[in-house]
Amino acid sequence: MEIVLLDDEVAIKLMSFMKEHASAIFKLVDRAQELSQKLKDMSTKFVLCHSDIHGGNVLISGNNHIYIVDWDDPIMAPKERDLMFIGGGVANVWNKAHEEEKGYGVTEINAAMLSYYRHERIVEDIAVYGQELLMTTAGGADREEMFKQFVSMFEPDGVIDIAFRTDAS
Repeated sequence: MEIVLLDDEVAIKLMSFMKEHASAIFKLVDRAQELSQKLKDMSTKFVLCHSDIHGGNVLISGNNHIYIVDWDDPIMAPKERDLMFIGGGVANVWNKAHEEEKGYGVTEINAAMLSYYRHERIVEDIAVYGQELLMTTAGGADREEMFKQFVSMFEPDGVIDIAFRTDAS
């Protein structure tokens, strides 16, 4: 597969958008690094994590049975690795503070670890979206939709605002 850097409207919009939001991007990267240093020697219990738990991967039957689907990449990690999605605003689902208590009951949550995972995930998403948008040969409509999803991370009360608020709590 040949990778071609595209000189088109979406690529230009992406570069302009990233320049405009560079301070937020750098803040995310820097804070993820600071939190990783803070947490690296911390002892924590690892549990089975879905690694991509969001509203689209949770099904509720007519009998109110809950099914978690799409177990493509399960990992052993602290519970905060999955809890970052609950209340984290991914795809504008579960974007209210402390929603993790509704689904998991009262549990002790390491706020710094939760914040780290939210920051780290967004940094990863920025890199993945950026790579896909700049180096793909996908059609225009698909790339436009992907660009909209990328931009939505930066919207007020989107995942970035939620990550920053998590860090402040």
